[in-house]
This record gives sequence, structure tokens and C-alpha cells, in this order.
Amino acid sequence: IVVEAVDRNAFCSWVSNTTYG
Repeated sequence: IVVEAVDRNAFCSWVSNTTYG
């Protein structure tokens, strides 16, 4: 799939929060 920059940033933020938070 193709993920737009905004969605990718949101995903990265979610991963960061889930992994480290």
C-alpha cells in the first residue's frame, strides 16, 4: 500500500508511543 507522509508520521508517532510509552 502507499502511505502518505502525514499518515506515516502519525503511524510512527503511534509506534513510538506504543513501544516506548
